[in-house]
Amino acid sequence: MDDLVPKRRPLGELLIELGLATREQVQAALDLQKQGDQRPIGQIILSQTEIDYEDIAKALAQQFAMDYVNLDRTDIEAAAVQLIPREFAWENIVLPYRYEAGHLLVAVFDPMYLDPLEQIEEISGLKVHPVVTTIEALDRALRRCYQGGDYRASPLRPPPLSQRQADLRRLVGLFLKDESSQSGRIMKISRMALGALLNYHWRSVRELLDTVEGACRLAPGDVVRMEHLPKRVKEKAQKDFGPDAAKE
Repeated sequence: MDDLVPKRRPLGELLIELGLATREQVQAALDLQKQGDQRPIGQIILSQTEIDYEDIAKALAQQFAMDYVNLDRTDIEAAAVQLIPREFAWENIVLPYRYEAGHLLVAVFDPMYLDPLEQIEEISGLKVHPVVTTIEALDRALRRCYQGGDYRASPLRPPPLSQRQADLRRLVGLFLKDESSQSGRIMKISRMALGALLNYHWRSVRELLDTVEGACRLAPGDVVRMEHLPKRVKEKAQKDFGPDAAKE
């Protein structure tokens, strides 16, 4: 399923490039994440600037070289919608909305939320092509398409990265692959180090990326081990799994 894994550019750099945020605003958002703010950088910048949700969604689409769709102005095919149950769509915040060129177009708000896309491929038997939209537009479309009305009274909220184990595994693999292409080393990760990364409560994809890149730089060979991970990651593994968790 490597074709479902998008290539990424730093969102902050794109927002600056598009004139949607200043370098100071992006740095302030990154500083808040380092201080413990668990919101994605786009949400932090939204709360501090005049950018709207559609601006962020379009920037995300550019960041991952994906298409953007405005679901409020798009014809949604009932046959596509009916491929997955209403409960699955609400739970995963996704919406299949059209067949095109042999693919099933699926609207997502988060390009890195990959697990439901694989499940849709298994359920439908079709190749999935994810397209970025806003979470607000998804909420409105889900209510229209699944005739949910008051099916979900609370606002849609994405699951935190720490609860998305399948996505975490793919992200670690993707970052190791990127590091391998840049360094010339075929980077791998030990079983215990991978377990520690999967166990940690990541605030953002950027934090995970920085950690994997830093560990690769510390590793003298081609294997990332526990000793190369940050202290906070090792301490959480020891707390949850016992003092031997940080030993290899």
